[in-house]
Formats: sequence, C-alpha cells, structure tokens
Amino acid sequence: MLFLFLGGVFQVYAEDPKQEALDLLAEAHGEECRVCRERLQAKAFEILDHVYYPDLEIAADGACVFVKSESENQLVLTCRGEEKIDDPNYPLVTFLFHTQDKHLVGIDPKDYTLDAAAQTVNQAPANARFQGKIQILAYPYGDGDAFNFYPSANHLQVHCKLMEVKIPVE
Repeated sequence: MLFLFLGGVFQVYAEDPKQEALDLLAEAHGEECRVCRERLQAKAFEILDHVYYPDLEIAADGACVFVKSESENQLVLTCRGEEKIDDPNYPLVTFLFHTQDKHLVGIDPKDYTLDAAAQTVNQAPANARFQGKIQILAYPYGDGDAFNFYPSANHLQVHCKLMEVKIPVE
C-alpha cells in the first residue's frame, strides 16, 4: 500500500514487516509461475531492505538468543514467544558473519568479525545458544542492501559483523 503525502511516497507495512516479507518469500517458494514468483520476491526484498539495513544492531540478550547454525559463521535468531512456522515453503533466515579467513568479496575488511568472537561461536557445537550483538553490513552484491536470497535452498542470508558474543546460554 503506497500513500502520497506532500510530494513524498511512504510505504505502509503490516504490523510486522519482517513477517510480511518472509510470508511473501514463502508464497513465492510455492509459486509455479516464474513471473509471479519474481514479483513476490521483489516485493519481499523491498520490505527486507527496511528490516535489515546496514548499521542496524541486533541484540540477543535474554528474550532472544542466537543459535549456531550447522553452517560455519552462521547464526539463527530465536525469540521466546515467537510462533514457530511449520511450513516447508517458509525460508530459513541466517546471519552470516565474515572473518579474515572466511569472507565474501565485497565485505570491507574493517567489517570482519574479530577472531576471538568467531572462534567462540565456531568451536561450540551446532545448536549452541549465545547472547550477543550483531551489526548488519552493507553487501554490494546482494539481492538487497544487506542480504542474499538463495531460492533453490529457500535461504535468506543476512550479512553481519559479530560485535559481541557471550558464553553459550543453557
């Protein structure tokens, strides 16, 4: 829904824009029409650019925790009370942090996660839970300002720097 106000255009989202965008990606994943799927994805990406934008900091400090993914340098944010979606079309959302040894072209070296923080996460077992803070990074080669979407894997990967990590949470 777009509104024109004093010459400016404002986008109005549902109560939870992140949820709306993920719902659109889930709908796109199940869509057989290629053009329809691309339109749904484009709409989701536009919303996600306002949800996960460069320099945004996300803290997991109790109600939410980061969970170590099975993939290296990737975390999943899980929050208490957040409804778990049981839909095979629903995308996996991970936060990929970059290090000196493992980074994508286009990530500025100043945005690499410090080795100590990366080791804390990478040496923990899969599904270990952490408190901490990340900063979303700009990624010039992404599907959005700070993320990539891999349709065949149905995976939204948000680029970040791990700013702080606290001992695994039980």
